[in-house]
Amino acid sequence: MKSDGMSSAGSEETEILWQKLFQKEQDSELSVIGYSDGIMKVKRTIETSNGQELEHAIRDNVAMTFLESDVDNAVDEAKNHHSNFVMKKKVNSIMRMLKHSSGDESLLIDLGCGFGWHWVEAARENSRFRFLLVDFSLNNLLVARKLMPFDRYPNVLCLQSDILHLPIISHMADFIWSVQVMQHLPQDKRKRTLNEMKRIGKPLCRFYIAWIRSVPLIELIYSILRRKYHKKGILSSGMFFQRYDREVEEEFNNLFSVKKSYSEGLFHPELRLISKNNLVGIIDDLICSTFLGYLCARQIEIWGTMK
Repeated sequence: MKSDGMSSAGSEETEILWQKLFQKEQDSELSVIGYSDGIMKVKRTIETSNGQELEHAIRDNVAMTFLESDVDNAVDEAKNHHSNFVMKKKVNSIMRMLKHSSGDESLLIDLGCGFGWHWVEAARENSRFRFLLVDFSLNNLLVARKLMPFDRYPNVLCLQSDILHLPIISHMADFIWSVQVMQHLPQDKRKRTLNEMKRIGKPLCRFYIAWIRSVPLIELIYSILRRKYHKKGILSSGMFFQRYDREVEEEFNNLFSVKKSYSEGLFHPELRLISKNNLVGIIDDLICSTFLGYLCARQIEIWGTMK
């Protein structure tokens, strides 16, 4: 493997660390072909279908604009699509959980990390934890590495791969995180991804999956306005999208032990309800912890463990 931007000693140490995570050369399609500045690639062509080719292109093009400008703009853009308060709270909760249950050398894997902006502070403050950020968009990972340069964040490892065929050795992850990613996978690929999660997780591995759901209050508003409320299928943009439903719930229940919670009750980008204010986030969190969460939360959170 080739490494750029590190001392030879640091490069050798990091290479050894990465080799312990990844499958060996006997699987020629999944073998790692090297890394540069902390971004690894595999030989297998990334598998896309049902709007995912378009999604891949969209993600690459969006990320490219931030590679050519101030990378902090990428974080601002991400916060237009994800509640900063919710993301921070969940990250902090998971860091405490890992410290208590897995020790200092835990491995957290983020499936579909995007820009990885939500890990910057956690990775800096928990240098003994390892963070493996996986995304099919190379440009997304380049933005992540601009936010977390390899020489300053050697505990953050990036992998360009689809999440259907991960080149990771079985039973390596202490925690798996994925936010609003699997909702863009059609059922056959989603099932394969869930099985990959089960394979790479340690026996006591936990996970956090966030998924956009059907919101009764918003659905009522759309009905009054006589607007279509998309639940499953190809969006007008050409991307596949499926809200959390009984079909998805059954798939999780068949493989994992899960519990659910709600979030982003006052954060609805489709209605231009976007707030980066912490006070609003606190109120949002309180609302989602009551029966009102069912009525207005746009995101369902699936907390689980391996069966």
